[in-house]
Amino acid sequence: MGRRDEDLRHRGGLRAAIRERLTDGTLPQAAPLRVLPAHGAGELCAACDDFIAGGGMEMIVEWAAHRRRCLHRICYEIWVDEVRTSSRRERAGVPLPDGVSLESP
Repeated sequence: MGRRDEDLRHRGGLRAAIRERLTDGTLPQAAPLRVLPAHGAGELCAACDDFIAGGGMEMIVEWAAHRRRCLHRICYEIWVDEVRTSSRRERAGVPLPDGVSLESP
């Protein structure tokens, strides 16, 4: 198996983990107030629970005062895509899982 296949499999696992966290409310579906790119400082990624390596890129996502999460750049990109996908499903009349809302907190 080549590096590209490993990357695709890893992204599929990340996508599944992020979907689960959106469903259980660990990650919000609401649009953030702001997103700040930064150098990793050893924080845990809120999407995949892996450490964000020092010097690596992290995205600091703020939803409300005192509600901030750090995500790897790739986890952030997948989170944005999954929220958009959920929003399209809702507009098309496809029900969201119980407890999931696209409303702002």
